[in-house]
Amino acid sequence: DVLGKRIPPSALGGKTAWIDYRGGPGTILTASYSDVRNNNFRTGTFKGRTVVIGPAAPTLGDVHPTSVTGQDLMSGAEIQANAIWTALHGFPLQPVATWWTPLLIVLMAMAAPAVFLGLKPREAVLVLVLLALVYTVGAQLLFNRGTIIPVVYPLIALGLTAVLST
Repeated sequence: DVLGKRIPPSALGGKTAWIDYRGGPGTILTASYSDVRNNNFRTGTFKGRTVVIGPAAPTLGDVHPTSVTGQDLMSGAEIQANAIWTALHGFPLQPVATWWTPLLIVLMAMAAPAVFLGLKPREAVLVLVLLALVYTVGAQLLFNRGTIIPVVYPLIALGLTAVLST
């Protein structure tokens, strides 16, 4: 349940849901316990908002790496707030069907030998670098629209077959 709303299991895509992070650490408004206790914040700061209670100070140890934190860590309360936002907005990130992963791996693996058959080595390398770039940009564009496709394994397949094809 999120804010009294039951989330059907079908909304989770069968397994787990991807958290749609609003940004890195500090994007979600936080207030320390002492500030709340001593009323050291603007009146109305929390009015009409969902409040997640939990430690946010890194010294308390409830910090975790996420896909948006880089080298910084995000507090557990901030992760929970992002998860609640994601649930309230209908789980906007959805992975492609599982059969896409092996298909994309095979297609990228076949690209290098095909390119090397028709082009000189220097030209083939340039084409394969451009293919990897187009694939990566395409994956980002799909992600921006809420669709998650595998990136690492298809690019590894492309790279390995490129090396083996030279």
